[in-house]
Amino acid sequence: MRGSSSFAIAEGGRFVPEPISVPVVQFDSYDEGILTRLIRVFVDARRGWRQVCTGNYENHAVPGSHLSMLRAPHVKETARRLRIVLERIDESMSAGG
Repeated sequence: MRGSSSFAIAEGGRFVPEPISVPVVQFDSYDEGILTRLIRVFVDARRGWRQVCTGNYENHAVPGSHLSMLRAPHVKETARRLRIVLERIDESMSAGG
């Protein structure tokens, strides 16, 4: 059943998001354990975003683990890359794009 909002509730009350054409920027930690690295070989790097966000997709591999990428010393590199993405978006919006 589909409602007027941007999601649908499937049989049994399970949330099912409807696709939307928006860009996705994903920051991925590259200092994970061997199991995580093996999973990345066999699983779509977009981890489900492909089905929900049909717009442009970009991935930034940053140092650290899933948690430490947001802590010193790795947070500096994560913040640097995020700043580049945000500046690019700001420039695009300022140019009318």
